[in-house]
Amino acid sequence: YRLYLQGHGVHDIAKRLDAAKTLPPAEYKRQNGFPDFMLSRKNSRYAPTWHAATVTRILKDETYLGHLLQFRSKTLDYKTKKRIDLPKEEWIRCENTHEAIIREEDFKRAEEIRKRRKHFPKAKNKNIFTGLLKCGQCGRSMIVSQVRNNHRYYRCTSSRTNHYCKKAIVEEGYLIDQVLKELRQYADSYISAEAMAQKIKRVESYEQDVSQKEAQIEKNERRINDLNRAGATLYMDKVNGIISLNDFQGLNSTYSEEKEDLIQTNQELYDQISCIKEKMKMSTSVNEKVLEKARDILKLDRFDRIMAEELIEVIYMTPGEWGQKLLEIHWKF
Repeated sequence: YRLYLQGHGVHDIAKRLDAAKTLPPAEYKRQNGFPDFMLSRKNSRYAPTWHAATVTRILKDETYLGHLLQFRSKTLDYKTKKRIDLPKEEWIRCENTHEAIIREEDFKRAEEIRKRRKHFPKAKNKNIFTGLLKCGQCGRSMIVSQVRNNHRYYRCTSSRTNHYCKKAIVEEGYLIDQVLKELRQYADSYISAEAMAQKIKRVESYEQDVSQKEAQIEKNERRINDLNRAGATLYMDKVNGIISLNDFQGLNSTYSEEKEDLIQTNQELYDQISCIKEKMKMSTSVNEKVLEKARDILKLDRFDRIMAEELIEVIYMTPGEWGQKLLEIHWKF
């Protein structure tokens, strides 16, 4: 999982596991006495090897999350012992049956990468933006259409049938430069002295607003207590015949209405304070994890496929006048 999340493909991981002399699952079970794997090898020169399919199967297996998946297959014929795989919706899933060895967030990240990763050619330099780049004119995907002098060019898949998209073509190096530029602007907006000063000023304004509203709530609470005491005194005055019933009812109604208004006002103030505190929280903890990743990328001064998958949701490219390329980058943060 660690290698996969670092950007290594399943074929590369299989080679690394072989190089490290890590036993494949079936061979490990055979050597450790699992009943179904106890057959001896007829070929003495047999060397157990890892396969990409094995790595993929492990990456998809929720057993490593601590869950047990049952009834994934069934026997068709007990004589031939032929088995077939069952649809995923028919599986029985039992959660937390044993200790997990993989964090759920890592498992989900690996699953996300698998879903988004396309089939790449065997070249070392993979197409960084495949599956992430779309045409701003029609919304269709943009794919690598040609490679000239080690420069990759992405073109809208509907450029041959839609004349509006004929100019929808962009070079990969330009995309990388623009992504790093916008990423640097994003990072700078949170780490520059001016930005920090603005953030502190904004938080101080929020704190002042909260203090004012809390002071108003205290003032309203004191008035509510005064009204409660006035109501009790008013009642005793009625009982003792100091005031008439009509006077009591009129004054008591006035006190009750004022008290209800104050209670309603306080509730609204509490809601406003809650909203302000949420804004304060967002202002002081804006995606620190993603920001740290952005800083690391900017230090490396490079951008590859795994970085793109980690940070970018989608990029829309619209051709402008005089050969301009207008980019609209949607980040995952």
